[in-house]
Amino acid sequence: MDTKTIISLRCWARPIYLLKTLDGLRRCRGLEKYKLLISCDFDNPMMSQQILEAVEMSQIASAVEAELVFHDNNVGCAGNFRYTIDKSFENNEDW
Repeated sequence: MDTKTIISLRCWARPIYLLKTLDGLRRCRGLEKYKLLISCDFDNPMMSQQILEAVEMSQIASAVEAELVFHDNNVGCAGNFRYTIDKSFENNEDW
């Protein structure tokens, strides 16, 4: 089984910061050795669209296997952190 280290990124209603972060991450050497989990804790459709556009603009998916998750409800900072920890330690074949 080929497992990869997971980079988990939590975001909330800050598409410009997310875009800058993903642009910097995309330029890192060796990024293809990782998986990226982006967990967005914001249940506003307009903001979710802006987050999605930021991810697409960054072209991060061309550099790394990535999963973008939008929560159905606002789970809060601690809840989003817990989600990314739990998801990161799941069996890699599950996602």
